[in-house]
Amino acid sequence: MMMSFHTLRKAIIPTAFLLFLVAAPITAAPTIVYEVYTLLPGDTRENLARRNGLQPHEIIEVDDGPWQAGKRVALPKESSEPADSASEQAADDPGAPRVANVVRDRVDIRSEAGKGDSLFRPREGSKVVVVEETDTHYGVMMADRSTGWMEKSALSVKGPVEDEWLEGLLSGARNDIVQEAFRYLGVPYRYGGDFPYSTDCSLLVQQVFRARGVKLPRTAATQAYIGKKISLSHVQPGDRLYFANKRGRIDHTGIYIGSGQFIHASSKRHCVAVDDLAGPHLNRLSVIRRS
Repeated sequence: MMMSFHTLRKAIIPTAFLLFLVAAPITAAPTIVYEVYTLLPGDTRENLARRNGLQPHEIIEVDDGPWQAGKRVALPKESSEPADSASEQAADDPGAPRVANVVRDRVDIRSEAGKGDSLFRPREGSKVVVVEETDTHYGVMMADRSTGWMEKSALSVKGPVEDEWLEGLLSGARNDIVQEAFRYLGVPYRYGGDFPYSTDCSLLVQQVFRARGVKLPRTAATQAYIGKKISLSHVQPGDRLYFANKRGRIDHTGIYIGSGQFIHASSKRHCVAVDDLAGPHLNRLSVIRRS
C-alpha cells in the first residue's frame, strides 16, 4: 500500500513521539503504520532502511530539502491487526515506556507516590516518559534514570516511546552537562533571570556549564564565539546550540541532548523545556559550539 507524498504530509501529526495510522481498505489486510522519524547525524537512507528491515525506496521524505540531520521521514510499519490508536497499542504492553503530556500545572513530581520530596514541577505541555504505574500515580523517568511519581490526573498518556529515542535520552542523561541541565526542567522563564528560581536561555547555559567548570559570557551573542565550532553532522549531547533571528543576530541558545532534541529556557513555553531541533528551530540554527 503506497501513499502520495502530498496525502502523507497532510496526515502527519507534528510531534516526535506520536504515530499516525493509515487504515487498510480491507479489514482482513494488515494495518499500515507510518512512524515519523527525525534524521540524526550519520543517518543515511541505506542504513536507516537496513535498521528497520525496509528497502531504501520505502522511506518517504516528509520534509522538503536535502537528506540531513533534522529532516523528518516516514517509515512504514505493518501490524497484523488494525490499531485504533497509539494509546491502545501501548495498553497491550503496560510495562513498556510510554510518552505522556503534562495536562495540569502546579503538580509536583515526587520521590514517592502520593508523598515524598518534591523533585521538580513540570509545566503544562511538557512531555515525560512513563515507566511505572499504580492505581493513582504514574512513575516517570528522571534524568538520572530514577523514578519520580505524578498523579495520573496530571498526565495524558499518548503512546509507546520509540526505542531509539529512549536510548538516546538515556545516553544523553549520562552526559554530565545534559544531566546538570535536566536538574532545571520546569524552572520558570524570566528575562534576566534569578537563577536557579528563574532563568533566561543564556543564563541557563552559562550556569549549567559553570557547574561543570566551564566559564561562559552572559549573553547568547557572546557565548556563540566561545569553543570549538561543530557541524550539525557531528553534533553530540552537551554541545551548545545558538539560534539567529531574521537579521542574523544570535538571540537564543540551548544544549543538545541527543536524538534530535535540545533543552532550553523557552519564552514560548514559559519554562525550561525539551523541544525537537527539527522544524522552525533548525531553520534558525546559526552555530554549534563545544567546550
